[in-house]
Amino acid sequence: MLAATTLLSVVQAPSADAAPFGSADVGFAEGSSPSGADLEQRLTGMQQVMGSQQPLLRLDLDWWYVEDQQGAALRWDRVDPAVDAAAARGMKVLLVLAYAPPWANGGHSNDKWFPVRDRDWSSIVDRTVAHFGNKVHAYEVWNEPNFVSFGNYGSDRKTRYWQLVRIAKQRVKARCSTCVVLAGASGGGTPESGGNPNESAVWLDWAYTHGYKLDFDAVAHHPYPAWSSGKGPADPECVNRWWNMFGPAAESPVCGELALVHSVMVERGDSGKKIWATEFGYPTEGLSSIPSREIIRNYLVQGVNMWRSLPYTGPLFLYSYRDRCSDATDPECHFGMVTDTFTAKEPITADLGRALRGDSG
Repeated sequence: MLAATTLLSVVQAPSADAAPFGSADVGFAEGSSPSGADLEQRLTGMQQVMGSQQPLLRLDLDWWYVEDQQGAALRWDRVDPAVDAAAARGMKVLLVLAYAPPWANGGHSNDKWFPVRDRDWSSIVDRTVAHFGNKVHAYEVWNEPNFVSFGNYGSDRKTRYWQLVRIAKQRVKARCSTCVVLAGASGGGTPESGGNPNESAVWLDWAYTHGYKLDFDAVAHHPYPAWSSGKGPADPECVNRWWNMFGPAAESPVCGELALVHSVMVERGDSGKKIWATEFGYPTEGLSSIPSREIIRNYLVQGVNMWRSLPYTGPLFLYSYRDRCSDATDPECHFGMVTDTFTAKEPITADLGRALRGDSG
């Protein structure tokens, strides 16, 4: 593993005012940038779901996708259509900064390795913020970095991730002082023998212990229920809490990862920051024992209501508006409110839409 260069000297700045964003805000996490007719149909569908309230849009900036060779002209044309279309409709964008190309990640063949040189990371963040300007309102540092399959760096992944967070906040704030910078080990994490040192709350506590408290404005979290076991968001998991990334709100005893993450923030004197659900959902196909659509509807509506009942939560991003693919054996294909052909999944689509809008009944 190549050693990272010495970190730039950072002048710690206060967190951005995230007050414009609250738990009533709804977004859709759509991953890599859609384009063409698919893009317009998705955005129109999202706006129809939300009625008079503008939805937020979460998109990936896949670094390899825009700069596959060091020094090459950046391929902004691969991201601009989605960002521009959202901006034209008045939708605010959360952009995920992630996925380093081989020339920046130590020569690894996939993009799920953290970059090894601070100057390369600083450069892509600088150029991204300069390019998008006021079209992007928030930046999330990496996607589920506590899964080794998404955020690899050998044995010291925590250190490198939070170094990247510190640099990202410094560079984002230099060009967009009002942009919100989100960080956190948003996924359940990769378990190891005897437990899970990579669970979200452990990574966040590590950041506080090592002086990164001022390097993020809000915490990114993915409060998925234990869907692979047919569980809902309110089901307790008091031992392996990362198994239910949602869980009951009570923090004594703590029986879900969301409550544990918040308890760490309280203990570290950082409870003023919000936790953003940058992905939340439930698959409708692909499990050997899939709950009925009525039960999935109940779980999703329950999750929305639980999220909004908590005083420390920010926006909730549904993963996703449209199914990613049609393979009936793969649950990852079927998290959408609508199918890959834009067919509504009733009764989920209508009732979840009501919950997202806050309609009574």
